[in-house]
Amino acid sequence: MNIQPYSQITSVHDPSISKKSHVSNNISQKQDVFTASPESKIKKILMDGDYDFHNISRGEMENLSDQLYKEGLISPLEQMLMNTPAKWEINGENVTGSALDEKIDYLSQWKQMTEIDKRSNRSAPVVYDLLERLQALT
Repeated sequence: MNIQPYSQITSVHDPSISKKSHVSNNISQKQDVFTASPESKIKKILMDGDYDFHNISRGEMENLSDQLYKEGLISPLEQMLMNTPAKWEINGENVTGSALDEKIDYLSQWKQMTEIDKRSNRSAPVVYDLLERLQALT
């Protein structure tokens, strides 16, 4: 039996080299995911979902906040605030949030609520600042 050193067995044309290279690339990519900063994770989620806080539905906002929370990128309070409807409708005695599929400008709505009365609506500035920071990452 003639045993050759490994370097003599594989050659430049050996298809196993590309497989080994592919495996090592996958491993390094997975390591990058684990070492990615919270900001880069948020950017990836925002880019993958193509979120635009000037044209987003309440349902999309809820999906985004759930995803950010599950990834540990926002607090439970921030998730709750993001899920707060930015637009309310008053019909007689009934007050309801915007429809889940209605696209609205969340940033403008929260900015307007912040400017109307900063003292009585304490969550408006917090929500607006959070959305503004997330929008800056897109």
